[in-house]
Amino acid sequence: MTSSTRMLHFHKIVLLAVLIAISGCKSTQEAKTTTQSTATPPELAHLPSDVRVDGTDIIDIQLTLGDRNLYLADNGHIKMVSISQCPIDISAHRGDFRYPESSDIAIAAALVDNYNSVEIDVMQLKDGTWVNHHDSQTGRATVYYTGKRYKIERMSPKQYANLKLRDKASNELLDRRPITAYEAFTTFAAYRSYGQTLNVEIKSEANGHELAKLDNMLRQTVGLGGYYYSASDLEMLERLRGINPTVYLGFVQGAHPTSVDKLTADLRRGISNDDYYLDNQNKIEFAGRYGTKRYRSRYKNYASSAGIKKLSDKLGVNSGLHLDIRSFMQNPSVLNSSHRYGMKVYTYSINGTDFHQSQLKRLAKKSYQMVSLSIQVHTRSAKSYLMLLCQINAISP
Repeated sequence: MTSSTRMLHFHKIVLLAVLIAISGCKSTQEAKTTTQSTATPPELAHLPSDVRVDGTDIIDIQLTLGDRNLYLADNGHIKMVSISQCPIDISAHRGDFRYPESSDIAIAAALVDNYNSVEIDVMQLKDGTWVNHHDSQTGRATVYYTGKRYKIERMSPKQYANLKLRDKASNELLDRRPITAYEAFTTFAAYRSYGQTLNVEIKSEANGHELAKLDNMLRQTVGLGGYYYSASDLEMLERLRGINPTVYLGFVQGAHPTSVDKLTADLRRGISNDDYYLDNQNKIEFAGRYGTKRYRSRYKNYASSAGIKKLSDKLGVNSGLHLDIRSFMQNPSVLNSSHRYGMKVYTYSINGTDFHQSQLKRLAKKSYQMVSLSIQVHTRSAKSYLMLLCQINAISP
């Protein structure tokens, strides 16, 4: 079967594509014994023992996935072949993308399926309780049982406990509630394997005492070395550095205004037939217009020598800048500036894998050396998007 046909089968079963070519990742050969009733074809003998071997064109499907260090397991999950020798890191953004956000099952499933890291968002309730929640208010991924919309920062723990999660595929409410940050941390600790880490993105404007409480909770549940922070609030990250001198701190610079405009337009076109979108079209479009206008006026670019120095002065060692790929392409000197101050540079995109991949290929042609990749699956209104995070550690002469 031709490679183009393989790709067609591949797109039918998986929503993410890993850019292997740039980093040269190779799968680990693993000896295995199988208990499957169907004999394993010789072409798939190098894959783990739970590889699916039955089904139409399964060999071509598995080989296509294998080119990306992935395979289709018997339980229908897409798993990594190996996380021990491959420079590509796959991070589950808000947990496994097939399960509801802010749920323990999304975190556990991602870890069981060998994602290198799990990203979660944390914010505070009215009394300071840390919870696992992405949006500043209810209505999209979580719904109050009466249908009333609440700002998370104004909710009590009792009200938060009465929220229900929304199914991503059907948008129906589930008999499950979102979890607290402590529950997220303990779930991660219970299911993690060696080397798996937790990326805690902080969404609330917390003071030093509240951040110390959060860090202490992580030390007690996950342990030092098992977690790191990211946030778009530089001053808050600076406070965290005073609390934890060694943890990695990633400053997430906001997406480029052009990327925001592109995403807004794509969302409106792509989900115009989604029932939930239609039911809330006026609110969503108003928020999109308002957010974009405000975003352009508040956008700050740290991808300059002065910007990198400011970040380095505030965050110190073991820190980095997470940068929209459009911003990176417009500021290529950021790489040299970051190396001068010992900082890492990551790139991401909110406009999908294909766009990010095309930009990374452009960099590769210019002799940039890509050292590691991290995939994050990002979902909006039951539609799946891919956020690609690429760490750039060196530049070839």
